[in-house]
This record gives sequence, C-alpha cells and structure tokens, in this order.
Amino acid sequence: MTEDLNAAMTDFNICLQINPNHSDALKNKAQTSFKLGKFEEATLDYTNLIKTDSNNPEYFTLRGICHLESKQYEKALADFNEALASKKDFAEAYFNRANTYTKLLDMKKACEDIKQSAKLGYEPAKAHINNLCNWLYGQFDTILQLPNIVALEPVWLVMVEVALPGHW
Repeated sequence: MTEDLNAAMTDFNICLQINPNHSDALKNKAQTSFKLGKFEEATLDYTNLIKTDSNNPEYFTLRGICHLESKQYEKALADFNEALASKKDFAEAYFNRANTYTKLLDMKKACEDIKQSAKLGYEPAKAHINNLCNWLYGQFDTILQLPNIVALEPVWLVMVEVALPGHW
C-alpha cells in the first residue's frame, strides 16, 4: 500500500508542477501525505488549499486533524473553530474538536461537542457519546467499565489514573 501511495504522490507532484493551483491534486496530495504519516507536509498542503479557498470549512477541519495528530492542540482548536464559524452544522468539526478537548482533558467541552456532533447525525460521535459524557458526569456503575472507556480513547487512561490512583 505504501508503494501505491508513494506512486500517487509522484503523480500529484507532477500535476502540481504543471498547475500549482490545481485544487484536486493538492487535496489528494494532502490526503496521501496524511495517510503516509507526513502530517507537516499535509498541513502545508491544506494551508495552500485554504489560500485558494478560505471559505471551505472542510480544509480547516482537515488541517485541524493534522495539527491534532501532531499534538499541536491549540492550532487544531483554532482550525476547528474556523470551520465551525463558517459552517455551524459541520458535525465532523465538532467531533474533532471534541477529540482535541479530550487530549487537553477538558471533558466538559468535549462532551458538549460530541453531543452536538451526534445530534447532527455523525455516526462516530454517536458511538462514543455515552462513554465520554458518562465519564464526565460520573454515571458509571462500576470500576469494571473502565477498560471499555480506555479502549475507546487511550488518553482516558490518564484521567482514570488521576481520578482513581492505583485502580489501573
């Protein structure tokens, strides 16, 4: 698969040499860079896409995901906020902002955003809403549920250790 992705990158680069503003080639290059784990390169490509169309919330969200993967949480939040400023019902931006808030251990904001994402119909949010929000509001019946919580999002292990030292 990596070989195919690298071949695709070569093709995208050739296309961009001919037409540096070819948005489809730039977007595909950014997505391929992301799949290859080249988050800095993908971030630069999404930044160039934003320069060509600063009203596209998808580009801000995708760049925000790159920042999230690079652990640049404040930059990720800024991009998700920008996406939501131009498209208030963008469920994927709410979901990814919730993930960012989770990394920052701001569970109240994470729960608010995951609820909004689920309300807007985003299936991944629906799958995680109960565990995330129940953790926040202390609605778990037993310590035995913790492995299920941590399996969904490893950062929650940190919260378990802070909240319940010695139980993990």
